[in-house]
Amino acid sequence: MDLAVAVELELSGLPILFGASGRRQANDERQRERSRSSAGLEYLQRGTLLRDARERGNSRAGNVRFDSDSSKHDLEGSADTIGPWGNHFKHKERTGLLRAGARDTATRMNFGKFAFGALILAVGVLFLAVRLGFAHPDTPLFLLRFWPILLIAFGLAFLASAIKNPFLGCLAVLLILGGTALGVLWMNRRPEQGSGSVRVSAVDLSKTNPESLSARVRTFAGTFYIGGDTPPSKRLSVRVRTFSADSAVGYRYAVSGKTAVLEWPSRTGAFGLPAPAMGLDVRVPETLPMTLSWRGLFASIHADLTRLKPTWCTFHGVASSILLGIKGAARPEEIRVWGFCSSMRIKIHGDCPVRLMTHGPFVMKSLQSDFEEHAMGRGRDRIYAVEGRGRPVRIFVDGPFIRIKIERLP
Repeated sequence: MDLAVAVELELSGLPILFGASGRRQANDERQRERSRSSAGLEYLQRGTLLRDARERGNSRAGNVRFDSDSSKHDLEGSADTIGPWGNHFKHKERTGLLRAGARDTATRMNFGKFAFGALILAVGVLFLAVRLGFAHPDTPLFLLRFWPILLIAFGLAFLASAIKNPFLGCLAVLLILGGTALGVLWMNRRPEQGSGSVRVSAVDLSKTNPESLSARVRTFAGTFYIGGDTPPSKRLSVRVRTFSADSAVGYRYAVSGKTAVLEWPSRTGAFGLPAPAMGLDVRVPETLPMTLSWRGLFASIHADLTRLKPTWCTFHGVASSILLGIKGAARPEEIRVWGFCSSMRIKIHGDCPVRLMTHGPFVMKSLQSDFEEHAMGRGRDRIYAVEGRGRPVRIFVDGPFIRIKIERLP
């Protein structure tokens, strides 16, 4: 065999020298190479589709389902078929799936709901601790002074959900729970500061000689008491209980004509709200006619008007409680109550006639058996009355979810 024939045989393939078996072996080798290439491409395409579907939050990418056993077996089988490249593809795909799973976990977590749940948990545990005696009774009022922290916490929670950052979400929950725990610890360790400071001042009414008094009070997460002073006093005394860390909050007293005006607080804070967690105690001379206007938010009022001469009273309460005491002789002509999720309890003399008019949905009434429904007004209006001596006390109640209870004392 000369050199030209040998070169031609080398170029056309050595298996020719060995006949038909050599040609079959060459064809099988070429078929395996094609299978490896197609399997690698298919594996990459399936992995890309699966990764895109996981990033979109979908469990399917066409007809590819990674959680099914058959597809997972096919992918692993393809990776084993294509040899060393298969291990590389499998490692890259698993790494991508782990990263996509972490992103999906952060996407599905709603940190706003986590923060709200932490707030409900903290409030429940706090009130239970106060009820059982493990926390100072003034701890809720003390913590309300720092209510802007809630805005910061919820802002961080919503931002964490938007940018898918779990660190900010955990920080928001930590602010709520940790702040509550720190407030309880602070009040328990320093009871002398927990009791707060008391400032007492008085106004000599004999200098101005007013004929009536108009009291206008606003309370935010605090308490308010008004009652008669010891006779024959001519002073208007004001007692303010506050925490030592609070700035001084004063009242405004002015005389317009023959009417003296007492307004508290003299200035408001953020969002037009008074300073939270404060207690106000006002004592009025018994001989001075007066009108009362009160607005409360998460607050309580005790108006003992049995020794005073009230002409009319107005109460606006949101999530507040109102306790009103009235004597039969010096009774107000009209009492107006507006509120939302509030309760009012009125104690009145037994021989005093009462005319109750309610308006609004879900007004819950607790009346004695001698009250009768005289007429039904328009819409949701209801009128109840009880007879007695003298002019009746008209009580108007308006607002949803209000509970009113009237007790006629003997």
